[in-house]
Order: sequence, then structure tokens, then C-alpha cells
Amino acid sequence: MLVMQDAAQEAGAVFGKPSEKDDDYKLPPELTSLAEKAIKQGRAVRQGQPLTPFSAEELALIQTKYVHCSSHWNSVVIKDEQIEGGVGFIELVSFVNRPCEKWHRAIFNITGQEIS
Repeated sequence: MLVMQDAAQEAGAVFGKPSEKDDDYKLPPELTSLAEKAIKQGRAVRQGQPLTPFSAEELALIQTKYVHCSSHWNSVVIKDEQIEGGVGFIELVSFVNRPCEKWHRAIFNITGQEIS
């Protein structure tokens, strides 16, 4: 959300600043530097510059504590063994709980073994 807000402000949108006393707008301390990095990544992309990706450790923190995985997926069409519409390459890489081959929904236990 902060990356989108930064892009909107760069384009001229005006936002009020939340009260420092309002805990609903405070990030957990472990996310502060990650949010700042994400904002810098967004700026780099918008300016056509290279960006510094998240490290494996940063991604592990984000994925294990903060990523919400939905049970709803965009429909896709496969044509000539290529995916068209609905899901792009980055979604295939980053949706860790996406349906498996033939759109079977795999369920894993806490140790990573498939149980479905």
C-alpha cells in the first residue's frame, strides 16, 4: 500500500498524514526497513532504473509472517503450451500456494510434505 501511495504522491495526489498516535497505521518494526526498500524499488521501476531486490532472508520473513494466500485464483487459458490471461509469469513464481498442474490444489503440512 505504501508503494502505491508513494507512486500516487509522485503523480501529484495529496494524502493527509495519519496521526502518530494511531496504532492502526504503524508498521511492525521489522517491516519498517522492508517498506522503505519496497518504496525505493517502486521508484526505481518507475524511473527505469535497476532495483535492489529483497534478500532471501527478507523474502522469508515477508512470506512466513505477512503474505495472505487466497483460495481464489484467476482463470487462465493455455494455448500452445503457453499461459494467456489471468496469470502472468511473476504470479506463477510468487504465488506459492497456487494450484498445481491440472489446477489441483495441493495442501502441505508444516514440514512441507504434500497431504492432499
